[in-house]
Amino acid sequence: MNLILNLNYISQFILSDLYIFYSEFKIYNFLYFINILLSLSIIRKDELNKNYKKLFFYTFIFIIYIFLIDLFKNETLLEALKNFLRNFGTISLLPITMYAIKFKNFKVIKSIKIILMISIFFAVLQIFGYRYMVNDLLSLLPIIKFEEVPYEFINIIRIAGANTNYIGFALFVSFLIIFYYNYLLNHKNFKNILIFMILIIVLLFNQTRAAIFSLFPIILLSEYLIDKKNFKGFIKKVIISILIIIPIYLIYDYFSYDGFRYIQQNIGYGDTHRLYTNLYMIKGVLSESPFFGTTKDEAWDIFYKYYNPEIPFDSSKDTPTNHNQIGYYLRYYGVIGLLFFLLLSVQMYKSIKVSINNEYKLIVLSYFILEIFYSFVHNNFLINSILMWSLISLIFIKKNVQTNE
Repeated sequence: MNLILNLNYISQFILSDLYIFYSEFKIYNFLYFINILLSLSIIRKDELNKNYKKLFFYTFIFIIYIFLIDLFKNETLLEALKNFLRNFGTISLLPITMYAIKFKNFKVIKSIKIILMISIFFAVLQIFGYRYMVNDLLSLLPIIKFEEVPYEFINIIRIAGANTNYIGFALFVSFLIIFYYNYLLNHKNFKNILIFMILIIVLLFNQTRAAIFSLFPIILLSEYLIDKKNFKGFIKKVIISILIIIPIYLIYDYFSYDGFRYIQQNIGYGDTHRLYTNLYMIKGVLSESPFFGTTKDEAWDIFYKYYNPEIPFDSSKDTPTNHNQIGYYLRYYGVIGLLFFLLLSVQMYKSIKVSINNEYKLIVLSYFILEIFYSFVHNNFLINSILMWSLISLIFIKKNVQTNE
C-alpha cells in the first residue's frame, strides 16, 4: 500500500508528462483504478476513524452528480467515465492514506517531501541555465512519449521542475514552503532556513504570480484562523514575513529585466479573456439554464449572446477557458453543481478546524486555502488534487499514532 501511494506521488509530481504510445495512457490513469479498488476494500473493513466518512460521502455524491451531467450533457460515455475515474481515484487517497498511516507506518509528508525534492533539484539546475527535465533522461526509450515543452519554459526562463507543468509545480513548491515555515516555528537551524530560502527563490523563478503574491498572506491568515486569541503573535509573524519579503523583492528587482520576464508582464487580453469568459458565460447560464448549467458545445454561443462588445476581448481564443473553479462548476453543472462544490469546501474547512491533530493543522489549512484561491485564476480543482486529498488524511489521525515526519 505504501508503494501504491508513492507511485501516485511520483506519477503526478515527477512523471506527469510521461505516456505510453497514446497520450491518455499515463501512469496515474492506471493508478486511479487501483486507488478505487483499495479504498473500497478499506471502507468495507471499517477499521478507520469514522469522522472522515462525512467528507468522503459528500464528495462522492458530488462526483456522481458530475458523472451524470457529463454523461447526459457534456461528454461522451468514455469522457464521462474518464472524469469519474480521475475524481473517484483521487479522493480514494483519503482512506488509503489514513489506513497506511495507521497500519503501515506510512509517513505521508516525508514521502511527498522527498519526491518533490527531486523536482526541486531539476528546478535549481534550470535556474542556472541547465534546461533539463525527466523527459531528457527517459526520452531514449522507444515506447515512452512526453508532452511537448511549453513556450514559457523555452523562451521566458520559467522553471517547471521535473516536468512541463509549471502551474502545478508552483503549488507543489508552495506546499514545501508551507511545510518548512511550520517546521521552522519549532526547529530553527541553518539547514532548514537555507532550504526555506532556496524554495522561495525557486518559486520566484517559476513566476506564477498567484502563488508568489498570495502564499505568505495565506499562511498568516491560516495562523490567525487557528488561534485568533494570539493576536500579538500574529503581528510578530507579520513583521517577520515582511523582513523575509524585502530580500525577495531585492532579488526580484535585480533580475527584473532578465530572469523575470513573465512575472513583470502587464495584464493583457490573455488575462481579461479569462475574466470575461467566466463573467458573461455565468450571466448567460443563470439566465438560460441555472440549475444544471450548459453544455460545453453551447457555452461559446451563450458567451456571445450575453457579451458586451464594448469591452476589449481576445476573440481569437475560440474555446472557453476555465481559470476559475466556481465559474467552471456554475457554467457546466449549474447552481446545483456549485452548491455541491461549496458544501465540499465548507465540510473540508470544518474538518480541518475541529481537528485534534494540531501538529499538521497549519500545513493542511494553509494548503487548502491556497488551493481554493489558486483555482480562481488557474485550472486546478479541489476534487482532483492528489496533494490535498493526501494531506487531509492527517487531520483525521490522532496525534499519538503519528510519528515525526
